[in-house]
Amino acid sequence: MAEPAHLRMARTGGAQGLGFDFGEMPEPPPPAAQPRLVPGVSAAEAVAPQPQKEVWIDQDDVKYETVKDDSKDQPGVIRAATLERLVERLTHEKISDPKFRKAFLLTYRSFTTPLQLIESLLFRFEPYSMTTTDDLKSKRARVIGVVKAWMEEHFYDFGEPEVQDALINFFKEVVLTMSSAGALHKKFEKKIQETEKQKAVQQVLYVKPSLEHSYFKTLGEKGWHGIDVKVFAEQMTLLESKIYCAILPKECMSWNKKDKETLAPNISAMIKQFNLFSNWVSCALVTQATLEGRVSTLKKFIDLMEALQALNNFNGMMEVLSGVNSSSVRRMKKTFSSLDAEYTKKFDKIEFLLSHKLSYKEYRHHLHNINPPCVPYMGVYLTDLTFLMDGNPDNVDGGLINFKKRRLIAEVIEEIHQYQVGYLKNESVACIQTWMAQLPNMDDDSMYRWSKRVEPKDNEVVIEELIKSEKALNSEIEEYEKKVKEMEELVKAEREKRGAK
Repeated sequence: MAEPAHLRMARTGGAQGLGFDFGEMPEPPPPAAQPRLVPGVSAAEAVAPQPQKEVWIDQDDVKYETVKDDSKDQPGVIRAATLERLVERLTHEKISDPKFRKAFLLTYRSFTTPLQLIESLLFRFEPYSMTTTDDLKSKRARVIGVVKAWMEEHFYDFGEPEVQDALINFFKEVVLTMSSAGALHKKFEKKIQETEKQKAVQQVLYVKPSLEHSYFKTLGEKGWHGIDVKVFAEQMTLLESKIYCAILPKECMSWNKKDKETLAPNISAMIKQFNLFSNWVSCALVTQATLEGRVSTLKKFIDLMEALQALNNFNGMMEVLSGVNSSSVRRMKKTFSSLDAEYTKKFDKIEFLLSHKLSYKEYRHHLHNINPPCVPYMGVYLTDLTFLMDGNPDNVDGGLINFKKRRLIAEVIEEIHQYQVGYLKNESVACIQTWMAQLPNMDDDSMYRWSKRVEPKDNEVVIEELIKSEKALNSEIEEYEKKVKEMEELVKAEREKRGAK
Protein backbone atom coordinates (compact mmCIF):
# COMPACT_ATOMS: atom_id res chain seq x y z
CA MET A 1 0.00 0.00 0.00
CA ALA A 2 1.28 3.48 -0.89
CA GLU A 3 2.59 5.59 1.93
CA PRO A 4 0.71 8.74 2.95
CA ALA A 5 1.47 11.77 0.81
CA HIS A 6 2.88 13.74 3.74
CA LEU A 7 5.36 11.02 4.69
CA ARG A 8 8.59 10.91 2.69
CA MET A 9 11.05 8.13 3.53
CA ALA A 10 14.81 8.48 3.04
CA ARG A 11 15.80 4.84 2.88
CA THR A 12 19.10 3.00 2.90
CA GLY A 13 19.85 0.01 0.72
CA GLY A 14 20.93 1.18 -2.75
CA ALA A 15 19.31 2.16 -6.02
CA GLN A 16 16.35 -0.21 -5.84
CA GLY A 17 15.35 1.07 -2.43
CA LEU A 18 15.38 4.68 -3.62
CA GLY A 19 13.52 3.99 -6.86
CA PHE A 20 16.06 5.28 -9.38
CA ASP A 21 19.57 4.52 -10.62
CA PHE A 22 22.42 6.30 -8.89
CA GLY A 23 24.32 6.61 -12.15
CA GLU A 24 21.56 8.66 -13.73
CA MET A 25 20.93 10.79 -10.68
CA PRO A 26 21.65 14.53 -11.22
CA GLU A 27 23.88 16.44 -8.86
CA PRO A 28 21.92 17.57 -5.80
CA PRO A 29 21.47 21.32 -5.34
CA PRO A 30 23.58 23.09 -2.72
CA PRO A 31 22.27 22.62 0.84
CA ALA A 32 21.31 26.32 1.04
CA ALA A 33 18.93 25.91 -1.89
CA GLN A 34 17.33 22.80 -0.42
CA PRO A 35 14.48 23.70 2.02
CA ARG A 36 15.11 22.23 5.43
CA LEU A 37 12.13 20.30 6.78
CA VAL A 38 11.16 19.72 10.40
CA PRO A 39 12.52 17.28 11.25
CA GLY A 40 14.25 17.03 7.85
CA VAL A 41 17.08 15.72 5.77
CA SER A 42 18.93 17.37 2.92
CA ALA A 43 19.21 15.79 -0.52
CA ALA A 44 22.82 14.89 0.25
CA GLU A 45 21.77 13.13 3.41
CA ALA A 46 19.06 11.26 1.52
CA VAL A 47 21.47 9.49 -0.80
CA ALA A 48 23.98 8.61 1.90
CA PRO A 49 23.60 5.34 3.83
CA GLN A 50 21.80 6.16 7.06
CA PRO A 51 19.07 4.90 9.38
CA GLN A 52 15.49 5.35 8.19
CA LYS A 53 14.09 8.85 8.89
CA GLU A 54 10.76 10.50 8.35
CA VAL A 55 10.31 13.99 6.99
CA TRP A 56 7.26 16.01 8.03
CA ILE A 57 6.20 18.34 5.24
CA ASP A 58 3.29 20.77 5.40
CA GLN A 59 0.60 19.83 2.89
CA ASP A 60 -2.74 21.40 1.98
CA ASP A 61 -4.50 19.06 4.41
CA VAL A 62 -1.97 18.90 7.27
CA LYS A 63 0.29 21.43 9.01
CA TYR A 64 3.02 20.72 11.56
CA GLU A 65 4.47 22.56 14.51
CA THR A 66 7.94 24.04 14.15
CA VAL A 67 10.16 21.99 16.43
CA LYS A 68 13.65 22.39 17.80
CA ASP A 69 16.61 20.55 16.26
CA ASP A 70 16.82 18.17 19.22
CA SER A 71 13.26 16.97 18.35
CA LYS A 72 14.05 15.99 14.74
CA ASP A 73 13.78 12.29 15.37
CA GLN A 74 10.35 12.61 17.02
CA PRO A 75 7.07 12.27 15.09
CA GLY A 76 5.92 15.57 13.59
CA VAL A 77 3.52 17.36 15.93
CA ILE A 78 0.33 18.14 14.02
CA ARG A 79 -0.80 21.74 14.36
CA ALA A 80 -3.82 21.55 12.06
CA ALA A 81 -5.27 18.97 9.70
CA THR A 82 -8.38 17.51 8.14
CA LEU A 83 -10.28 14.80 10.00
CA GLU A 84 -8.90 12.25 7.56
CA ARG A 85 -5.32 13.23 8.38
CA LEU A 86 -5.98 13.19 12.12
CA VAL A 87 -7.45 9.69 11.96
CA GLU A 88 -4.50 8.66 9.78
CA ARG A 89 -2.06 9.75 12.49
CA LEU A 90 -4.25 8.16 15.14
CA THR A 91 -3.94 4.75 13.45
CA HIS A 92 -0.60 5.12 11.65
CA GLU A 93 1.08 1.81 10.94
CA LYS A 94 4.59 3.10 11.72
CA ILE A 95 4.03 5.72 14.41
CA SER A 96 3.00 5.16 18.00
CA ASP A 97 1.89 8.47 19.49
CA PRO A 98 0.10 7.96 22.86
CA LYS A 99 -0.06 11.71 23.58
CA PHE A 100 -1.79 12.37 20.29
CA ARG A 101 -4.27 9.55 20.86
CA LYS A 102 -5.12 10.82 24.34
CA ALA A 103 -5.64 14.39 23.13
CA PHE A 104 -7.72 13.18 20.19
CA LEU A 105 -10.05 10.99 22.27
CA LEU A 106 -10.50 13.73 24.88
CA THR A 107 -11.49 16.42 22.39
CA TYR A 108 -12.73 14.79 19.16
CA ARG A 109 -16.37 15.68 19.93
CA SER A 110 -15.52 19.32 19.23
CA PHE A 111 -14.85 18.60 15.54
CA THR A 112 -16.63 15.33 14.75
CA THR A 113 -19.08 12.80 16.24
CA PRO A 114 -18.75 9.25 17.56
CA LEU A 115 -20.60 7.93 14.49
CA GLN A 116 -18.26 9.73 12.09
CA LEU A 117 -15.24 8.53 14.01
CA ILE A 118 -16.37 4.90 13.85
CA GLU A 119 -16.92 5.30 10.11
CA SER A 120 -13.43 6.82 9.68
CA LEU A 121 -11.83 4.01 11.68
CA LEU A 122 -13.57 1.40 9.53
CA PHE A 123 -12.31 3.15 6.39
CA ARG A 124 -8.76 3.04 7.77
CA PHE A 125 -9.12 -0.65 8.60
CA GLU A 126 -9.81 -1.48 4.92
CA PRO A 127 -11.86 -4.60 5.71
CA TYR A 128 -12.35 -5.51 2.04
CA SER A 129 -8.76 -5.07 0.85
CA MET A 130 -7.73 -8.04 -1.32
CA THR A 131 -4.03 -7.61 -0.54
CA THR A 132 -2.62 -8.06 2.95
CA THR A 133 0.74 -6.36 3.46
CA ASP A 134 2.69 -6.00 6.66
CA ASP A 135 1.79 -2.30 6.72
CA LEU A 136 -1.92 -3.10 6.42
CA LYS A 137 -1.70 -5.67 9.21
CA SER A 138 0.04 -3.11 11.41
CA LYS A 139 -2.52 -0.42 10.56
CA ARG A 140 -5.42 -2.75 11.36
CA ALA A 141 -3.86 -3.59 14.69
CA ARG A 142 -3.56 0.14 15.43
CA VAL A 143 -7.22 0.70 14.55
CA ILE A 144 -8.27 -2.03 16.96
CA GLY A 145 -5.93 -0.57 19.58
CA VAL A 146 -7.61 2.82 19.27
CA VAL A 147 -11.08 1.26 19.62
CA LYS A 148 -9.90 -0.66 22.70
CA ALA A 149 -8.52 2.53 24.31
CA TRP A 150 -11.71 4.40 23.40
CA MET A 151 -13.82 1.75 25.11
CA GLU A 152 -11.66 1.54 28.22
CA GLU A 153 -11.14 5.27 28.77
CA HIS A 154 -14.34 6.82 27.40
CA PHE A 155 -17.09 4.20 27.52
CA TYR A 156 -19.65 6.92 28.23
CA ASP A 157 -19.35 7.82 24.53
CA PHE A 158 -21.30 4.65 23.74
CA GLY A 159 -24.35 5.43 25.82
CA GLU A 160 -26.50 6.28 22.80
CA PRO A 161 -28.14 3.26 21.06
CA GLU A 162 -27.15 4.40 17.56
CA VAL A 163 -23.48 4.64 18.61
CA GLN A 164 -23.66 1.17 20.17
CA ASP A 165 -25.15 -0.22 16.96
CA ALA A 166 -22.48 1.48 14.85
CA LEU A 167 -19.63 -0.04 16.87
CA ILE A 168 -21.25 -3.49 16.82
CA ASN A 169 -21.49 -3.24 13.02
CA PHE A 170 -17.84 -2.17 12.98
CA PHE A 171 -16.85 -5.33 14.84
CA LYS A 172 -18.88 -7.49 12.45
CA GLU A 173 -17.00 -5.97 9.51
CA VAL A 174 -13.48 -6.22 10.89
CA VAL A 175 -13.76 -9.66 12.51
CA LEU A 176 -13.76 -11.20 9.03
CA THR A 177 -10.14 -10.18 8.53
CA MET A 178 -8.98 -10.00 12.18
CA SER A 179 -10.43 -12.71 14.37
CA SER A 180 -8.95 -11.17 17.53
CA ALA A 181 -11.46 -8.33 17.18
CA GLY A 182 -14.17 -10.80 18.16
CA ALA A 183 -12.96 -10.83 21.77
CA LEU A 184 -13.21 -7.03 21.92
CA HIS A 185 -16.72 -7.26 20.44
CA LYS A 186 -17.80 -9.63 23.22
CA LYS A 187 -16.21 -7.39 25.82
CA PHE A 188 -18.13 -4.40 24.46
CA GLU A 189 -21.52 -6.13 24.56
CA LYS A 190 -20.82 -7.45 28.05
CA LYS A 191 -19.93 -3.93 29.22
CA ILE A 192 -23.20 -2.58 27.78
CA GLN A 193 -25.19 -5.22 29.69
CA GLU A 194 -23.32 -4.46 32.93
CA THR A 195 -23.96 -0.73 32.50
CA GLU A 196 -27.70 -1.30 31.99
CA LYS A 197 -27.83 -3.53 35.08
CA GLN A 198 -26.07 -0.87 37.16
CA LYS A 199 -28.61 1.75 36.07
CA ALA A 200 -31.48 -0.57 37.04
CA VAL A 201 -29.96 -1.30 40.45
CA GLN A 202 -29.39 2.39 41.14
CA GLN A 203 -33.02 3.16 40.33
CA VAL A 204 -34.29 0.41 42.63
CA LEU A 205 -31.93 1.14 45.53
CA TYR A 206 -32.10 4.94 45.45
CA VAL A 207 -33.62 6.25 48.65
CA LYS A 208 -33.93 9.89 49.61
CA PRO A 209 -31.31 10.61 52.30
CA SER A 210 -32.85 10.13 55.70
CA LEU A 211 -32.77 12.92 58.24
CA GLU A 212 -32.82 10.38 61.09
CA HIS A 213 -29.46 11.04 62.70
CA SER A 214 -28.10 12.45 65.92
CA TYR A 215 -26.83 15.49 64.05
CA PHE A 216 -30.33 16.37 62.87
CA LYS A 217 -31.46 17.61 66.27
CA THR A 218 -28.31 19.71 66.60
CA LEU A 219 -28.81 21.27 63.18
CA GLY A 220 -32.42 22.09 64.03
CA GLU A 221 -31.56 23.76 67.32
CA LYS A 222 -28.20 25.44 66.65
CA GLY A 223 -27.69 25.25 62.88
CA TRP A 224 -24.19 24.69 61.62
CA HIS A 225 -22.75 26.33 64.76
CA GLY A 226 -23.59 23.12 66.62
CA ILE A 227 -21.45 20.98 64.31
CA ASP A 228 -17.70 20.60 64.76
CA VAL A 229 -15.90 22.35 61.87
CA LYS A 230 -13.90 19.20 61.05
CA VAL A 231 -17.09 17.16 60.69
CA PHE A 232 -18.72 19.92 58.67
CA ALA A 233 -15.65 20.24 56.41
CA GLU A 234 -15.55 16.48 55.88
CA GLN A 235 -19.21 16.30 54.81
CA MET A 236 -18.81 19.36 52.61
CA THR A 237 -15.79 17.69 50.97
CA LEU A 238 -17.55 14.36 50.39
CA LEU A 239 -20.47 16.16 48.78
CA GLU A 240 -18.26 18.18 46.44
CA SER A 241 -15.86 15.32 45.66
CA LYS A 242 -18.76 13.18 44.49
CA ILE A 243 -19.78 15.86 41.98
CA TYR A 244 -16.19 16.56 40.90
CA CYS A 245 -15.39 12.88 40.31
CA ALA A 246 -18.49 12.54 38.12
CA ILE A 247 -17.34 15.20 35.63
CA LEU A 248 -16.82 13.67 32.17
CA PRO A 249 -14.19 14.97 29.71
CA LYS A 250 -16.85 15.82 27.13
CA GLU A 251 -18.45 18.27 29.60
CA CYS A 252 -15.32 20.41 29.50
CA MET A 253 -15.92 21.14 25.81
CA SER A 254 -19.50 22.35 26.28
CA TRP A 255 -19.89 23.69 29.84
CA ASN A 256 -20.34 27.28 28.61
CA LYS A 257 -22.94 26.59 25.93
CA LYS A 258 -26.61 27.58 26.21
CA ASP A 259 -27.78 24.05 27.02
CA LYS A 260 -24.96 23.44 29.51
CA GLU A 261 -27.36 21.91 32.06
CA THR A 262 -27.83 19.00 29.64
CA LEU A 263 -24.40 18.90 28.01
CA ALA A 264 -22.37 19.46 31.20
CA PRO A 265 -24.58 18.45 34.14
CA ASN A 266 -21.80 17.81 36.64
CA ILE A 267 -19.86 21.00 35.92
CA SER A 268 -23.16 22.87 36.18
CA ALA A 269 -23.74 21.18 39.54
CA MET A 270 -20.28 22.25 40.73
CA ILE A 271 -21.01 25.85 39.75
CA LYS A 272 -24.42 25.75 41.45
CA GLN A 273 -22.89 24.25 44.59
CA PHE A 274 -20.20 26.94 44.67
CA ASN A 275 -22.70 29.78 44.36
CA LEU A 276 -25.00 28.22 46.96
CA PHE A 277 -22.27 27.91 49.59
CA SER A 278 -20.72 31.28 48.84
CA ASN A 279 -24.05 33.04 49.15
CA TRP A 280 -24.82 31.20 52.39
CA VAL A 281 -21.50 32.28 53.94
CA SER A 282 -22.27 35.92 53.19
CA CYS A 283 -25.83 35.49 54.44
CA ALA A 284 -24.65 33.92 57.71
CA LEU A 285 -22.35 36.88 58.40
CA VAL A 286 -24.64 39.80 57.51
CA THR A 287 -27.60 38.44 59.49
CA GLN A 288 -25.67 38.43 62.78
CA ALA A 289 -27.06 41.44 64.65
CA THR A 290 -24.22 41.84 67.16
CA LEU A 291 -20.53 42.54 66.57
CA GLU A 292 -19.66 39.63 68.85
CA GLY A 293 -21.83 37.31 66.78
CA ARG A 294 -20.29 38.44 63.50
CA VAL A 295 -16.73 38.05 64.79
CA SER A 296 -17.51 34.60 66.20
CA THR A 297 -19.06 33.52 62.88
CA LEU A 298 -16.11 34.89 60.89
CA LYS A 299 -13.67 32.97 63.12
CA LYS A 300 -15.60 29.78 62.56
CA PHE A 301 -15.47 30.27 58.80
CA ILE A 302 -11.69 30.76 59.02
CA ASP A 303 -11.46 27.51 61.03
CA LEU A 304 -13.63 25.85 58.38
CA MET A 305 -11.26 26.96 55.60
CA GLU A 306 -8.31 25.50 57.54
CA ALA A 307 -10.20 22.22 57.98
CA LEU A 308 -11.01 22.15 54.27
CA GLN A 309 -7.35 22.76 53.43
CA ALA A 310 -6.36 19.81 55.61
CA LEU A 311 -8.67 17.70 53.39
CA ASN A 312 -7.26 19.28 50.19
CA ASN A 313 -10.70 20.69 49.35
CA PHE A 314 -9.61 23.88 47.64
CA ASN A 315 -12.95 24.34 45.91
CA GLY A 316 -14.64 24.44 49.31
CA MET A 317 -12.02 26.88 50.62
CA MET A 318 -12.70 29.22 47.72
CA GLU A 319 -16.46 28.97 48.29
CA VAL A 320 -16.06 30.19 51.86
CA LEU A 321 -13.46 32.82 50.94
CA SER A 322 -15.66 34.13 48.14
CA GLY A 323 -18.54 34.55 50.59
CA VAL A 324 -16.33 36.29 53.16
CA ASN A 325 -14.92 38.62 50.50
CA SER A 326 -18.28 39.62 49.04
CA SER A 327 -18.98 43.36 49.00
CA SER A 328 -21.77 42.97 51.56
CA VAL A 329 -19.39 41.38 54.08
CA ARG A 330 -16.18 43.27 53.32
CA ARG A 331 -17.80 46.63 53.99
CA MET A 332 -18.23 45.58 57.66
CA LYS A 333 -14.83 46.91 58.69
CA LYS A 334 -15.53 46.76 62.44
CA THR A 335 -16.04 43.01 62.15
CA PHE A 336 -12.68 42.40 60.44
CA SER A 337 -10.77 44.85 62.64
CA SER A 338 -12.11 43.02 65.71
CA LEU A 339 -10.37 39.77 64.73
CA ASP A 340 -7.44 38.98 67.01
CA ALA A 341 -3.90 38.72 65.64
CA GLU A 342 -3.98 34.92 65.44
CA TYR A 343 -7.07 34.76 63.23
CA THR A 344 -5.97 37.72 61.14
CA LYS A 345 -2.72 35.86 60.38
CA LYS A 346 -4.65 32.69 59.50
CA PHE A 347 -6.95 34.60 57.17
CA ASP A 348 -4.07 36.41 55.44
CA LYS A 349 -2.33 33.07 54.86
CA ILE A 350 -5.45 31.60 53.25
CA GLU A 351 -5.91 34.66 51.05
CA PHE A 352 -2.28 34.44 49.91
CA LEU A 353 -2.66 30.77 48.95
CA LEU A 354 -5.86 31.36 46.97
CA SER A 355 -4.88 34.69 45.46
CA HIS A 356 -5.75 35.13 41.78
CA LYS A 357 -2.48 37.02 41.18
CA LEU A 358 -0.31 35.72 38.33
CA SER A 359 -3.09 33.32 37.31
CA TYR A 360 -3.33 31.66 40.76
CA LYS A 361 0.40 30.97 40.84
CA GLU A 362 0.62 30.07 44.55
CA TYR A 363 -2.47 27.86 44.42
CA ARG A 364 -1.32 26.02 41.29
CA HIS A 365 2.11 25.38 42.81
CA HIS A 366 0.55 24.07 46.02
CA LEU A 367 -1.93 21.86 44.16
CA HIS A 368 0.80 20.28 42.04
CA ASN A 369 2.74 19.29 45.15
CA ILE A 370 0.02 17.44 47.07
CA ASN A 371 -1.25 13.89 46.79
CA PRO A 372 -4.90 13.07 45.99
CA PRO A 373 -7.62 12.79 47.07
CA CYS A 374 -8.46 16.43 46.66
CA VAL A 375 -11.11 18.74 45.26
CA PRO A 376 -9.38 21.37 43.12
CA TYR A 377 -10.89 24.81 42.67
CA MET A 378 -12.96 24.26 39.54
CA GLY A 379 -12.97 27.95 38.66
CA VAL A 380 -9.29 27.85 37.64
CA TYR A 381 -9.92 25.08 35.13
CA LEU A 382 -13.01 26.78 33.74
CA THR A 383 -11.03 30.00 33.31
CA ASP A 384 -8.27 28.12 31.49
CA LEU A 385 -10.77 26.35 29.25
CA THR A 386 -12.56 29.59 28.44
CA PHE A 387 -9.28 31.26 27.55
CA LEU A 388 -8.31 28.41 25.22
CA MET A 389 -11.72 27.92 23.62
CA ASP A 390 -12.63 31.57 23.10
CA GLY A 391 -9.10 32.80 22.38
CA ASN A 392 -8.30 30.33 19.60
CA PRO A 393 -10.24 29.58 16.40
CA ASP A 394 -11.66 26.09 15.84
CA ASN A 395 -10.32 26.05 12.28
CA VAL A 396 -7.22 27.56 10.70
CA ASP A 397 -5.33 27.57 7.40
CA GLY A 398 -8.36 27.52 5.17
CA GLY A 399 -10.62 25.29 7.25
CA LEU A 400 -8.24 22.77 8.82
CA ILE A 401 -9.09 21.53 12.32
CA ASN A 402 -6.99 23.50 14.82
CA PHE A 403 -5.54 20.53 16.66
CA LYS A 404 -3.05 22.64 18.62
CA LYS A 405 -6.07 24.19 20.34
CA ARG A 406 -7.46 20.73 21.12
CA ARG A 407 -4.11 19.55 22.43
CA LEU A 408 -3.93 22.46 24.90
CA ILE A 409 -7.53 21.84 26.00
CA ALA A 410 -6.72 18.16 26.49
CA GLU A 411 -3.93 19.11 28.91
CA VAL A 412 -6.46 20.91 31.12
CA ILE A 413 -8.91 18.01 30.94
CA GLU A 414 -6.14 15.54 31.83
CA GLU A 415 -5.34 17.52 34.98
CA ILE A 416 -9.01 17.57 35.98
CA HIS A 417 -9.09 13.79 35.53
CA GLN A 418 -5.84 13.34 37.44
CA TYR A 419 -7.49 14.50 40.67
CA GLN A 420 -10.72 12.53 40.30
CA VAL A 421 -9.94 10.30 43.24
CA GLY A 422 -12.65 9.82 45.85
CA TYR A 423 -12.38 10.07 49.64
CA LEU A 424 -12.91 6.37 50.27
CA LYS A 425 -12.00 6.42 53.98
CA ASN A 426 -14.61 9.00 54.99
CA GLU A 427 -18.25 8.26 55.83
CA SER A 428 -21.17 10.38 54.64
CA VAL A 429 -23.67 11.77 57.15
CA ALA A 430 -26.91 12.06 55.21
CA CYS A 431 -28.64 14.64 57.38
CA ILE A 432 -25.75 17.11 57.21
CA GLN A 433 -25.46 16.78 53.43
CA THR A 434 -29.22 17.15 53.06
CA TRP A 435 -29.10 20.28 55.23
CA MET A 436 -26.30 21.62 53.00
CA ALA A 437 -28.55 21.25 49.97
CA GLN A 438 -31.12 23.56 51.60
CA LEU A 439 -28.89 26.39 52.79
CA PRO A 440 -30.62 29.75 53.32
CA ASN A 441 -29.81 32.27 50.59
CA MET A 442 -30.78 35.82 49.63
CA ASP A 443 -30.19 38.12 46.69
CA ASP A 444 -27.33 40.64 46.65
CA ASP A 445 -29.54 43.69 47.25
CA SER A 446 -31.16 42.16 50.32
CA MET A 447 -27.76 41.07 51.63
CA TYR A 448 -26.38 44.58 51.27
CA ARG A 449 -29.36 46.08 53.12
CA TRP A 450 -28.80 43.63 55.97
CA SER A 451 -25.12 44.52 56.06
CA LYS A 452 -25.87 48.24 56.35
CA ARG A 453 -28.36 47.59 59.13
CA VAL A 454 -26.14 45.43 61.35
CA GLU A 455 -23.04 47.58 60.82
CA PRO A 456 -24.16 51.03 59.65
CA LYS A 457 -21.97 54.01 58.92
CA ASP A 458 -24.73 56.30 60.22
CA ASN A 459 -27.08 54.97 62.90
CA GLU A 460 -29.66 57.68 62.30
CA VAL A 461 -30.00 56.71 58.64
CA VAL A 462 -30.58 53.08 59.60
CA ILE A 463 -33.22 54.06 62.18
CA GLU A 464 -34.94 56.18 59.58
CA GLU A 465 -34.95 53.29 57.09
CA LEU A 466 -36.36 50.91 59.70
CA ILE A 467 -39.17 53.36 60.53
CA LYS A 468 -40.02 53.69 56.83
CA SER A 469 -39.98 49.90 56.45
CA GLU A 470 -42.27 49.48 59.45
CA LYS A 471 -44.72 52.07 58.09
CA ALA A 472 -44.76 50.34 54.71
CA LEU A 473 -45.32 47.00 56.38
CA ASN A 474 -48.18 48.37 58.48
CA SER A 475 -49.81 49.78 55.33
CA GLU A 476 -49.62 46.37 53.68
CA ILE A 477 -51.12 44.73 56.76
CA GLU A 478 -54.00 47.23 56.73
CA GLU A 479 -54.65 46.51 53.04
CA TYR A 480 -54.73 42.76 53.69
CA GLU A 481 -57.07 43.21 56.68
CA LYS A 482 -59.37 45.35 54.52
CA LYS A 483 -59.47 42.67 51.80
CA VAL A 484 -60.13 39.93 54.36
CA LYS A 485 -63.04 41.94 55.81
CA GLU A 486 -64.52 42.46 52.34
CA MET A 487 -64.24 38.72 51.62
CA GLU A 488 -65.94 37.88 54.91
CA GLU A 489 -68.83 40.23 54.09
CA LEU A 490 -69.24 38.66 50.64
CA VAL A 491 -69.30 35.17 52.14
CA LYS A 492 -71.85 36.27 54.75
CA ALA A 493 -74.08 37.82 52.08
CA GLU A 494 -73.88 34.67 49.94
CA ARG A 495 -74.89 32.48 52.89
CA GLU A 496 -77.85 34.74 53.72
CA LYS A 497 -78.94 34.62 50.09
CA ARG A 498 -78.87 30.83 50.06
CA GLY A 499 -80.74 30.70 53.41
CA ALA A 500 -83.56 32.90 52.02
CA LYS A 501 -84.11 30.43 49.20
